[in-house]
Amino acid sequence: MKKAKLILTSSLITILIVSSIPFLNASETDYVIEGNEILQITDDVFTWSSNLTLKDNAELILDNGTLQIVEDSPQQYCIVLSGHSKIILKNNSTLEYGGPFARSAVPISVADNSYLEVYDSTISVGVAAGDSSEVQLKNSGLSRGLGVNGFSKAAIENSSIYLLGIGDRANVTVSNSNISNLDAVGNSEFRAVDSGIGYGWQTWEGIYWSTDENSSIWMTNCSLGVKSDREELKFNGFSTVWLIDCDLGKGNFDVQGFGAKVFIAYSLTVDVEAENGALIEDVLVSVYYSHDNTLAEQAKTDSEGKVKFVLPQWIIQKFGGTYTGEYKIVTNFDNGYTETDVTLDSSKEIVISPPASNIFEGISALTTLETVLLVIAIILFSVIVALIYFIKSGRAKQNSSQNEI
Repeated sequence: MKKAKLILTSSLITILIVSSIPFLNASETDYVIEGNEILQITDDVFTWSSNLTLKDNAELILDNGTLQIVEDSPQQYCIVLSGHSKIILKNNSTLEYGGPFARSAVPISVADNSYLEVYDSTISVGVAAGDSSEVQLKNSGLSRGLGVNGFSKAAIENSSIYLLGIGDRANVTVSNSNISNLDAVGNSEFRAVDSGIGYGWQTWEGIYWSTDENSSIWMTNCSLGVKSDREELKFNGFSTVWLIDCDLGKGNFDVQGFGAKVFIAYSLTVDVEAENGALIEDVLVSVYYSHDNTLAEQAKTDSEGKVKFVLPQWIIQKFGGTYTGEYKIVTNFDNGYTETDVTLDSSKEIVISPPASNIFEGISALTTLETVLLVIAIILFSVIVALIYFIKSGRAKQNSSQNEI
């Protein structure tokens, strides 16, 4: 049973992110909305038993409404958007299957600069977005799958998705949401904040997260819902994954690609301030790896005297991991520099102050000629002071001898 579920999941993700977006040629049995036409379903249930095509600037709006797709055979009907058309679901609306066949992989295809916007609503059919289209999901649920491909974008906030597939040149951002299964390929980019991966519908053990080719993933303050070391996170190709301040769970990091890298990282914030608490702007802060003394990151403090870095504690590749959690911070001031060692086993914020001042603090900034002249002046001043002392001392002795006579 678990194997069958895994095959179904993998197949659906592949269809969502790899297959071309299906365009339908309108026929007499299709319902076409075009131009500036608007079809709105409000406080009602609407049953649909044909293909639905939206063209130009046409809109389908569900406002506390339900649209049911009823099929007489599997994968019979599709909803296709093109040419800046739009589907909007809001106020507890639902788009779902209503007949005996409820396994169509991609009944909604969003393409050609069109839009799908879902607010406080639910979609229980698969969605594929491509060709520079956009998907927005807020306070909503997508209980099947979302595939984003071909220069398309998706923004997901306070929502849940069962399957998320990210294809070539796609860009997806996620915040405060749960994704049960994630697959990223091509030159895609995925960024998640304060979210969970592997939660919700995940009930079997197996691969629920994988990357391939040149995909890029950044996750900050996220949780990986891995409860068993038999569950795998698979990384192929030249994919790059950054896990920043994340709860990694108990899963197995299976890095198979020769160019794939997984960075387990934390943030390091450096505050530069004077002894009186005044913030110091535009100070160069350099961070070096302690194990080989090479430069990791370098930046200048902002107007608040702060600079923030994201640095790896571990770098995991095909043939093992490299520990990089020890760092040296070099802070350059006008009167010198400071060195500070830090162990990055969690996100940290440290305060650094300038070195103590001394009478020679300005010498390092002088030219060679200026330095020589300064030294000569100091020597001459010392000689003059000594001569004055000896002259006064001699006169005092002479006066003392005359008084004795």
